[in-house]
Amino acid sequence: MWITRTARNRPREPERNRPRVTAAEAGDRAAAGVLRLLDETGHRVLGVATGSSPQPLYAALPTVA
Repeated sequence: MWITRTARNRPREPERNRPRVTAAEAGDRAAAGVLRLLDETGHRVLGVATGSSPQPLYAALPTVA
């Protein structure tokens, strides 16, 4: 079977129909990942290292709904 020139140059469907992510959405996702990481490890690591609560660090980060 021969592949024609037009078939070779045609973009694949997922690339054409992929939803675009805005910079704001990407930032929200990154902030959510940071907060999730702090929830998993922050209390244990920061609490042992500094001997205090990590609440001031949480206050400095933006909240994600």
